[in-house]
Amino acid sequence: MILQDPSFLGTVTSTSNSIYDKPLIDFKWKTITDYEYEVFNITIAAIGNLVNTTMWGRLLANEVFPGLEAPIKKFIDGHLESALHPISTCQIGLC
Repeated sequence: MILQDPSFLGTVTSTSNSIYDKPLIDFKWKTITDYEYEVFNITIAAIGNLVNTTMWGRLLANEVFPGLEAPIKKFIDGHLESALHPISTCQIGLC
């Protein structure tokens, strides 16, 4: 799942005066709103319904993530990744 319209406003902070020292990057992923969590809940429920009520279910052996009864908020908080490349950051971490 990808949050296509994220509200994340992270920061990049210099750690020294040297361009060779890596900056401190804070994506501020911990600021996901209740609305965004609910979008994920609805999406997972819709996919589960699709799999359980159509022939698509025959293609899957078992649900791997997030699990049948997993609290979605805990799952999301532990599995966030950057799927979209932030503008102007292609060299961050490589300097």
